[in-house]
Amino acid sequence: MPGGWAWLLGMAVLAYGANALEEVLFRGFLQGYLERHVSELRAALISALAFSALHAFLALSVTQLGWPVLLFTLIEGVACGFVRMRYGVVASTATHGTAIWLIAVPMAGFQ
Repeated sequence: MPGGWAWLLGMAVLAYGANALEEVLFRGFLQGYLERHVSELRAALISALAFSALHAFLALSVTQLGWPVLLFTLIEGVACGFVRMRYGVVASTATHGTAIWLIAVPMAGFQ
């Protein structure tokens, strides 16, 4: 792949940088708010469900992949919610970014 290393670096910036905003919004603000009203576990699950639901437009119209994208975002949201419960928002951002990066690299055929 020509420019492979530059692409890898660019994808890493995109995966970690763009997903940092989602993590701050869903795990930082929403999950943090919910933890003041329900248990930590419920807060993590509700924020994961909201995270997945708000990816419906992406799943159904942009990618046209449908429910597999929604299922993936739900699982990813639950995982990031649990990581946030234990280690904080920075760790959930790293988890989210790594998941996206690991999906994107094989899809690009980088070798």
